[in-house]
Amino acid sequence: MSSCQLLPQAKSSLQHITDHINSNGLECNERPLIVGLSGLPGIGKTTLSHTLGYILEQEHELPTMTLCLDKTSAEHSLVELMETLEEWIRTKEYSVIFVEGALMGYRAIPSTHRVWSQLLERQLTPNDDSYHTLVKFNETLASLETHLYPLIDTFIQLSANHLDEWRSVLGNQSTVHQLYLERLDNYGFFDEGSLSSSSPVRKTTRRHGSDHSEVARHLVLYLDQDRKLVRSRRIVDGLSPPQEEDQNRNGIIQRSSALASTVKRITATSGRDRRRTWMSSALIRQQRKYIIETLNPRVLISFAMMSLLGLLGYSRRLSFILDLFNKIHHFVF
Repeated sequence: MSSCQLLPQAKSSLQHITDHINSNGLECNERPLIVGLSGLPGIGKTTLSHTLGYILEQEHELPTMTLCLDKTSAEHSLVELMETLEEWIRTKEYSVIFVEGALMGYRAIPSTHRVWSQLLERQLTPNDDSYHTLVKFNETLASLETHLYPLIDTFIQLSANHLDEWRSVLGNQSTVHQLYLERLDNYGFFDEGSLSSSSPVRKTTRRHGSDHSEVARHLVLYLDQDRKLVRSRRIVDGLSPPQEEDQNRNGIIQRSSALASTVKRITATSGRDRRRTWMSSALIRQQRKYIIETLNPRVLISFAMMSLLGLLGYSRRLSFILDLFNKIHHFVF
């Protein structure tokens, strides 16, 4: 198999990796390039990692190896995986190491997220252990964030173009994946929190001459239900979820204040409009015409008094009074 015979998603991934190597170098005195590979179950992560490994070895003479994260659920398994990875880094036996898994790239949900209160409410239902299951899963992700994620140099994500197309494959797991994919899709793997990590490994292994704040190391490949590439995009490093949330919150507060001011203006304007409407009503226009025609001082004084009442908001009463006045006026005169 040559690179010309690769599927589009494999070609894009290979280009993403080689671009990173060309930009940062891969000298013998540095640690291996570690590639994170993420995607939904059954979307083709393992096939892609093996394909990329074969091409890198055959055409670029770069020895590769793959670690699978999908079966790493217990704490001791994660410890064993990290020991293996650190051993490979130390011995420099491989030039490129793929770490692939369905939960790769997911980050622990903060305690302030709305999902925790929702699950606690569901705990009232018998035999519902969703809360404790998610807590355990969240703890596993927290360990990955601390020990594994700081080692990742570049990231490839196989994403569903429409998640609904994969619900039959995911089953009950679709809600969980949708929950954790929200942050990964919006801010990428290398968000501001990962770049500001205080991990000593991260500081000593960052490749010299690289400026991660101005590059996009996260490649997203969107596949349809037949695993065909539909589109792709790169996510720029250093996006900040906390600042984005603060901006949204401040925007909501500002919009609320503006809305309150607008309501006040509308209320005041409505009062003025009601008075203008009253002044331009058919009854008033008729009375104005009558005053001009008769120039009767008593009618003029009465109209002025009634206009004053109307300006004070008594338009409905005034209509009745004015109608009564007209009847009396016609009866007397």
